[in-house]
Amino acid sequence: MGTFEDVTPHVSCDLRLNRYIELIAYYDDVTGLPNRNFLNEKIRERIEESKKENTKFWMIFIEVSNFGYINKIFGHAVGDEFLKSIAMEIKKFLPKEWIFSRFGGDEFVVVTTDVEKASVVQIVENLVERFSRSWSVMGKWLYTNINIGIAGYPQDGTEADTILQNAEIALTMAKKRGKDMGKSLYEFYERSMTEEILRRVEIESEILKGIQNKQFFLVYQPKVSRDGRTVVGFEALLRWNSQKGILTPDKFIQIAEESGLVYELNRLILDIVCRDVKYIKENGFKKIPVAINLSGKEFAMYNMVGILSKYLEKHNVTSEDIEIEVTERVILNNLELSKEIFNKLYEKGIKISIDDFGTGYSSLELLLTLPIHALKIDKKFISRIEFFGNEYVIVKNIIYMAKEMNLKTIAEGVERKEQYEILKELGCDEFQGYYFSKPMRIEEIAELKKQDETPKIR
Repeated sequence: MGTFEDVTPHVSCDLRLNRYIELIAYYDDVTGLPNRNFLNEKIRERIEESKKENTKFWMIFIEVSNFGYINKIFGHAVGDEFLKSIAMEIKKFLPKEWIFSRFGGDEFVVVTTDVEKASVVQIVENLVERFSRSWSVMGKWLYTNINIGIAGYPQDGTEADTILQNAEIALTMAKKRGKDMGKSLYEFYERSMTEEILRRVEIESEILKGIQNKQFFLVYQPKVSRDGRTVVGFEALLRWNSQKGILTPDKFIQIAEESGLVYELNRLILDIVCRDVKYIKENGFKKIPVAINLSGKEFAMYNMVGILSKYLEKHNVTSEDIEIEVTERVILNNLELSKEIFNKLYEKGIKISIDDFGTGYSSLELLLTLPIHALKIDKKFISRIEFFGNEYVIVKNIIYMAKEMNLKTIAEGVERKEQYEILKELGCDEFQGYYFSKPMRIEEIAELKKQDETPKIR
């Protein structure tokens, strides 16, 4: 005696369940591409094959810009469709036998077969070129660009984690250089990249310690009137008393910005400058303002005007005692936010100057839309100025235009008497540079105040 049962439905159900589990474990639910788990297994398999057959392969790490912004502005439905479109577009450029996976978020990883470097270069250059154009997703025209880092087996690592890490390091360098150049880039990994990143990490750590240990301080360079002697203002310049000596901002400010430490540094600067302004006023410079030069992230930081107001109040300093200098490039990075901040500063009675004027590309528009007090003529023009040369013509027209618009002009980087004489003849209002005075420590400023009512340089 026995019983019989058809188990086909149960077997089919188990097969479907196993397939479903496999899909969840090894495939991305948005793009349908293999995910990180799948990728890690395949890389290990590829390494074993390459060891046995004495071959090589490349790992291509791709990061897509603007994905987070698009998600935020248009919603996740558009973001998901955008991501699918990106995945399909990248896949068109890749040989079928290459492994293409979504690593996570806006990152994709490609693992090649045994191909020469030239083949990889051709494909990534085609990808970079393709992503320089926009396309339509769900009725919206969207734009993104990509940066790519590439590492190879075995020269850049013999373990999966090492190769991935080095490809990501190459990607980091591509992003940095691409940002500086304003376009997408790709980079092949080099050992020097790791050394550079380690140096940057070390500098970040030193900056943090410098903030905590109050190693940062300000020096003040006088601005003088047309007579070449009367002090009419100061510009605060940041210095770092580091282990390597006294450093100027060009040696560390970019790293501080990229790491986010610039926000802590900015608070420290505002605190120091407001404290020093009080000292300057107590030493006879009652109506002479001090200008602060803010970098991009400092200027656009959350509630910058509120934080400045806090330190003005803390040190009993008025808004008329402070001026803000911002470059054209900083303003143009986010024109709408700049307008908002400028208007708040103007309402508080804080004057604003455009620094390095003449080096941007929308200067005239800025003069029409922002409450500007003065233009600082870039020292590149001043250093080469001579009668009737090209720099002379540019400076002459800047000064003429400023006068017609009731704006002050300030020449920075004046180092020779001849430069001063030419600028004075052209009608420039104020001057700043080593011809008149080097930047001074706060204690040195009191020495400028003599018995007469007006402070003199000499």
